[in-house]
Formats: sequence, C-alpha cells, structure tokens
Amino acid sequence: MSRAGFTLMEVVVALAVASLVALAAYQGVAILGELDARATARREAGVRHLAIRRQLVDWLRSARLATDSLSVGFEGHDRVTAHGVPDDVVAFPTLAPGPFRSGRALVRVLIDRDPATSERGLVAVLTDGPGDTPALRTGSGFDRDRGAGANIVELVPEATGLDIRYRFRLGGDPAWFNGWISAVRLPDAAEVRILGDSVPHILRVPILVPIGGGG
Repeated sequence: MSRAGFTLMEVVVALAVASLVALAAYQGVAILGELDARATARREAGVRHLAIRRQLVDWLRSARLATDSLSVGFEGHDRVTAHGVPDDVVAFPTLAPGPFRSGRALVRVLIDRDPATSERGLVAVLTDGPGDTPALRTGSGFDRDRGAGANIVELVPEATGLDIRYRFRLGGDPAWFNGWISAVRLPDAAEVRILGDSVPHILRVPILVPIGGGG
C-alpha cells in the first residue's frame, strides 16, 4: 500500500543533508576565493618586483657624468657595517625617468638604517642637483643628510644589505672593482646584489647592467 508525503524523520534528514551540502559548497567557494586572492597578490607582487629591477637597470643604464643641469661624477662607495654586512652606496646623475622625476636627476641608492626615518631597507634618494645633496662626497653622511629637495623612494623594505661591484676594461681584459669614484670615467657595467633573508627571490638574483651605454 503506497503512502503520500514524508515523515518528520525524513524531512529532518533531508534538511540535514541539504545543510551539509550547502556548507560544503560555501566552504569550497570560500577556499577558491582565497586561492584566487593569493594568486592575484603573488602576481601583483611579481609585477612590482620586476618594476623595481627595471627601475634600477634604467637608472644605471642611463647614468651620465654630466647633463645640462648636473656636473658631478659617478660615486660607488664600498662599505660594510660593524657586523660585516655589505652596506654599499652608489650615487650618479641619470637621464632615466623615475618616481618624482622625469629625468636629469641625481640618484643615490643605499640601505636606510636610520631609525628616525619612515623608510626601511633599500631606498633611492632623488634630487635635482648636487646643490640639494651636501653630503654627496662625505660618504658617512649618506644615511643622515638627504638634502631639503630630496624625494625618497622605498624600493625593497626587506633588504638588509647592498653589495655592488663595477667592471672596467683595463687593456684587453675586463676587471671587477668593489668601488668606483670618478668624475671623468664611468665604469663599463655594474653588478648589484640586494641582500636579506626576506628579500623576494626575483630581487635577490644579481642585477648585471651596462652603464652609460657601456658593454
């Protein structure tokens, strides 16, 4: 004999199953959304890190000893901290555009270790000319005296060290130097290494770039 409708127990079981299915579907959608957000964040971070590498390459590739408004040399200071961590500083005029400047600027790249500043790690200091940077040739004043007209760009906040060497051809053979200071000759190329355990892998890969049209 057939019967119509459902018993109370059948209704309860059906509701329970439907609730479990709905919960599983919701959790699945939430997990997919979280995975998509993570993938998007990784892509955006990768694009940002590539842009930082490209900016460093552009600045160095377009380095000049003199422009219409600047007449200073190329200065690559070889320094280390008290703990032996490479703490190099490089300063040069460049024709490459960058943040706050459309070109023809003086750029200094260094590790900011000053607790009084808001920037951290690898930074670039951009100014219009040597008159804005009285500490340019003092070496030890790089970290403290940035000049009233300077713009600071935080490039890699995770960086704890900076190691740069410079290539120059002596006779027929190229040689590498840990520092380069000259008002009359650019190095042929530079190799930039950004140090730090938390630095993204793409930024820890050494950056080798010709300077001023060198090879």
